[in-house]
Amino acid sequence: MKDLVTVAAVLGLIVVGFFAVTKEDTAPLQGFSGNEPTELIIAKGGVTYGEGCFATSTSGVLLTQDLENGCIYGTAAGAGQAVISFTLPASSTMTMIPKKGNCHEWFYDASDLTAATTTTFVAGPGHDVVGLDATGAGTGADVVDGAEFARMTSCRETNGDVVTFIQEYIHAD
Repeated sequence: MKDLVTVAAVLGLIVVGFFAVTKEDTAPLQGFSGNEPTELIIAKGGVTYGEGCFATSTSGVLLTQDLENGCIYGTAAGAGQAVISFTLPASSTMTMIPKKGNCHEWFYDASDLTAATTTTFVAGPGHDVVGLDATGAGTGADVVDGAEFARMTSCRETNGDVVTFIQEYIHAD
């Protein structure tokens, strides 16, 4: 009888342990309802983000929705185009980074522009621009040369403004 009770107890523990094991979720991440996650999120296999590129060949004021996709693609407007100038959106319109400390990453693709073409990023209202050029120096941080790329991260500052960090990259191949 004692052996029967021991066997039943062991089987009970195995059954409880079987149901306590969580199944690995292989479904894609979905939006969070309720409280936002407050712990580190680890994604196996990497994370893909972005919705495509906003393509332009003219200077102008960038809109928040232009940056939300994660990419701006500079296209050549024709021979002799030497300067493109983009004004970053007002910090009050950048709803994709609503709280201080929130950041949004995007990039500028100037790879199809001639090397002589420069693109300047001008700070909009409530916006600061800082960064490094392709040589690692802080000079010309707001200017991206043609045939190059720039990674940009915009973050909400504690005073409500937005700072955009620009890092220019040159082709290695």
